[in-house]
Amino acid sequence: MKITRKTGFAGKLAKVKVKIDNQVIAINNNETQQFEAQNKIVTFKASQAYFGSPKIQVEDPKEIEITSNPIASWLLIISFFLAFISILTNALIFSLISFVFVASFIIYSTKNWFKLEIK
Repeated sequence: MKITRKTGFAGKLAKVKVKIDNQVIAINNNETQQFEAQNKIVTFKASQAYFGSPKIQVEDPKEIEITSNPIASWLLIISFFLAFISILTNALIFSLISFVFVASFIIYSTKNWFKLEIK
């Protein structure tokens, strides 16, 4: 079975830890690693720092691709933009909206920063 990471700018400098059943491997961006599955049904989960992917179970997988989740990426970009606007304008409404987006980003990204696609 092959595991490929194609996450783009998302966490490019650090390796992603992929938990496969009870084993952990680390993979760089644009890297492919071969892995022998011990069982017919395999459980996968990717993580990096506090961010991760949902846990998936796959029967007899051939190839798994780790990609970044565009919704989480957009939440991050919007959060930074609103935080910048709130600093420039010193308006309470932008600070509150920015706080909501940052909180949403953190909560959402803990289990949805990466997507695991079965090929």
